[in-house]
Amino acid sequence: MSTGMIAAKYASALLKFVDETGGGEALFAQVRKLDSALDSSGELRRIVDDPVGVTGQDKIKACEIVLGETMVDELSKFLGLVISHGRLHYLRLMLKSFIERYLKSRNIH
Repeated sequence: MSTGMIAAKYASALLKFVDETGGGEALFAQVRKLDSALDSSGELRRIVDDPVGVTGQDKIKACEIVLGETMVDELSKFLGLVISHGRLHYLRLMLKSFIERYLKSRNIH
């Protein structure tokens, strides 16, 4: 399966999950903030992409520190799932795909 397809699959699942739970707006705001931080911070990218030196929980904590607030449950669960499936190296693409899909689903252009 291609990188783009994997990212799209996870992004679609996250969108479906937030549509079911109703937590879309708060999650969307945090996803945008995290996406921006990953784009601008080489240090955060190194922490997230480190395959062995940083635990999954420490990666989630680093993301939460960047957010500057408590991470919403939906995002925390999503990151935990991505980590447990060994797919964290696709996170940036997943976040970008989620943002695009979220905006499209809300007819925001």
